[in-house]
Amino acid sequence: MQQLVAKAGELVIATDADREGEMIAREIIDLCGYRGPIQRLWLSALNDASIRKALGALKPSAETLPLYFSALARSRADWLIGMNLSRLFTLLGRQAGYTGVLSVGACRRRR
Repeated sequence: MQQLVAKAGELVIATDADREGEMIAREIIDLCGYRGPIQRLWLSALNDASIRKALGALKPSAETLPLYFSALARSRADWLIGMNLSRLFTLLGRQAGYTGVLSVGACRRRR
């Protein structure tokens, strides 16, 4: 993949139109070391008319960059809260006689 990205003159992010999709794409782009121009395909419907309309109205990547930062902040906060509260609740549970591990953290379901 890195070889293909290195040959690209421009990239279009076409992941899910949400913050997690933005984060996945940008982390892959960063991993590949790409530093060229990037645009964003933004669509929610997958019918022909919606796809054609979105392809004709690609967004500059700077417009959706805040979604990446939002996803990154949420991910790190989930990790910090889960890591610390899981340990706390496990210790409190042991004091109350529970022998297992109590996991605390965000539980999200994909649509």
